Amino acid sequence: MNSFFSTSEKRTLDILEYLYSENKTWFLPEIASAIHCSIKSVSQSISILNNLVEENNLTCSIFLEDKGGVYLQTDSYAEIHLLKILFVRTTASYQLLDKIFQSPNVTIDQLQEELFLSRSTIYRKLEIIEQVLLKNKLTLSKTTLTIEGDETAIREFFYVFYFSLVDPNIWPFKTISSSVLKNGLGTFQLESKLELTSTEKLQLIYRSAINTIRYQQQRFVQEFPIDIYVADNIKEGFSNVDKNLLARIPAKHQEMEKKYLTYLYVTYPSTEIFEDPSQIRAIVNWHKHNNSDAYYLVSTLLQHIETAYPEMKEKSLFTSNEFLYKLISVANYGLLFPHLYVELALNDRWDRRLRTLSFSSLDQPKFTKILWDAISAITESVTFPLINPSHVFYFIYSIFSQYLDLKYFESSISVKIVLEVGYLAEELLSRELQSIFPQKIFVETSKINYDHKTHYDLIISDLDYLASNYSNSLKRYVLNYPPSNRDIGALKNIIEELSISKLLESN
Repeated sequence: MNSFFSTSEKRTLDILEYLYSENKTWFLPEIASAIHCSIKSVSQSISILNNLVEENNLTCSIFLEDKGGVYLQTDSYAEIHLLKILFVRTTASYQLLDKIFQSPNVTIDQLQEELFLSRSTIYRKLEIIEQVLLKNKLTLSKTTLTIEGDETAIREFFYVFYFSLVDPNIWPFKTISSSVLKNGLGTFQLESKLELTSTEKLQLIYRSAINTIRYQQQRFVQEFPIDIYVADNIKEGFSNVDKNLLARIPAKHQEMEKKYLTYLYVTYPSTEIFEDPSQIRAIVNWHKHNNSDAYYLVSTLLQHIETAYPEMKEKSLFTSNEFLYKLISVANYGLLFPHLYVELALNDRWDRRLRTLSFSSLDQPKFTKILWDAISAITESVTFPLINPSHVFYFIYSIFSQYLDLKYFESSISVKIVLEVGYLAEELLSRELQSIFPQKIFVETSKINYDHKTHYDLIISDLDYLASNYSNSLKRYVLNYPPSNRDIGALKNIIEELSISKLLESN
């Protein structure tokens, strides 16, 4: 969504982020230098942000001192995030797109009057919005101010658009009450017997709002870019809630809208609806037997990972049906919304992380790069349309992290401490080592036992026979406890040596 912003709007967001970066008093010239703007522009942005703070009774504040000092007072980044959301909602591009979606009969004259924008500004912003929509294979008529394209794509675009600026205290939809949808969600939970987290509830309420607005506008799903397999037990689970969800939809559209709801469910990596693991296994087996596009994507991804880490195949870490089902669900999402591409303003943590990675550094997560490269390579190689990787990377990464210890994949040094003097001493030594090498090592203590066959890069003990139990380790070091400066120096050398060795292996 950054392309939606004017230079001054983007500058205001950058200044807020810069002020939060350190808990200190900044000075106007250094802020202006860092953001590449004038001191006057910095002062204007601070004034805009403080007005929003006052209007919305936020607890954070930006103090501008007489001598040019600037201090951001806040107890939590949550307040800053909310301030960013409130600011984005005031921008011209957001307000225009919001009006176009929620007020289908709006005119240019009405937009001028309601948003206090000139005709030329409106048309300039509409050009930007049109380009963003075109990336999603959607079109905008600048005369009728209507968006045309695949209905499922329109709904998902606006779901991502609104949910990227979500806050439980802000309700962005004008023609449907949040309380009505919350009541409907309560009924849905009772009938479907699904236990939902607060985030999942918020996601469902936003999706319901988007669907309801389209129903009000008499816009219904006519087709899908792909057929997705829906297991019988999932269909049965939704059969009890059909009447409530589809009550206000014309009969001729109910079947497609029902199909859309079940499709959405099987694009979500959740196994809540299943009463027995055999149901999950049956779905995975169906995809495997029929070599579905979703299964092809998953198996290709795992082949990429196994190529990077051959030992993964030997240890059969990728055979869990629940693990495979969740990856298939994300693949279904990528297939159902192949043209989705929303440039998020506030939800791009993973994009920023990937952009700033220095992969020659031992401090950076190697697995993150390998996974991103694998997903990107698959996207470029397939012959069918597939979603932009940035929209699915986080979900795929999360699934891997649920089932695997991702530290295993990194260039970090795995250290096991086994001390005869006891567990508390191990904890103290662990903290000391991690303070010296905060990102180069991860440490296990004897709190984790029965792991003699586990591979560790380094075993540290105060007794030789305890260290020798770990025959699979690369290095063993016996120290005096408490460790002397000589011991700490020797451990530094060993860890640096192992780090260099791992770096050379990965290149």
